Order: sequence, then structure tokens, then C-alpha cells
Amino acid sequence: MAYVRTTGIAGYRSTPGTLGAIVALRDIDSERSEIVTLSWWTSLDAIRAFAGDPVDQARYYPADAEFLLTRPDTVQHYESSEVAMVLNRRIQTSLYYGFPFAG
Repeated sequence: MAYVRTTGIAGYRSTPGTLGAIVALRDIDSERSEIVTLSWWTSLDAIRAFAGDPVDQARYYPADAEFLLTRPDTVQHYESSEVAMVLNRRIQTSLYYGFPFAG
């Protein structure tokens, strides 16, 4: 989990236009866990500044291969109305589906 915080989450949070990011962890068994990252952005252009094009293509860090057991090709983006209502603006939410990794 520390690895994800110091790479992906730190990368999200340092990119202009990000509104926040979290990582969630679920143990699958004694040797594997699943992580999900969720981030909020002001626009698809802000996501593009972090991820490049196409924005729905998953991006990985070089050391990810040491931790991840699978590497999905895509990510999902959603409009998030609840957070948008609080902030009084339209925002985008990005979800990296669960990635099993060796724990």
C-alpha cells in the first residue's frame, strides 16, 4: 500500500486539476490483496495532463511489475454528481479497478 501511495496517489495529487485521491485495500487471501484507486478531477483535460491520451488507457510505473499480479488495459471515468453538488461544479471521477498484488 505504501508503494501505491508514493507513486500513483502522489502523482494524482501533484497534478493540477486533481481534487483528491484515495487507495483502498482488500485482502484476498494470506498472500494476495486487491487495491482500488479512486481520484476526483476538475475535468477530463486534467486527467489527460496526468495520464496522457487516450485517457481510458491504464498507465503504470516501472516498478509496478514487482507488485501487481495483473495489469488491466483500461480505467473507468465517471461524472460524479454528489461531489460536484458540494463543489458547485462538474467533475470527473476516475476508477482504477482492483489490481491483485502480492502482499
